[in-house]
Amino acid sequence: MLTKEPTPELIKDWKRIFETYQCLMLPNRKTGSEVDSYFRSKYITMLNSKR
Repeated sequence: MLTKEPTPELIKDWKRIFETYQCLMLPNRKTGSEVDSYFRSKYITMLNSKR
C-alpha cells in the first residue's frame, strides 16, 4: 500500500524487478467451481434449516 507519492527511482526499481521476473510469473487464478470444490472438501457444510 502506498502512503506517499512514489519517486522516479522507486518506479524505475519496480520496472527493473518486473522485467527480471516477468518470464517466471504465471497466473494462478482458480475458477469459482474450483474454489467451491476446495471449500466443500475441506470444511463441513452447514445447511440452512429450521432448528
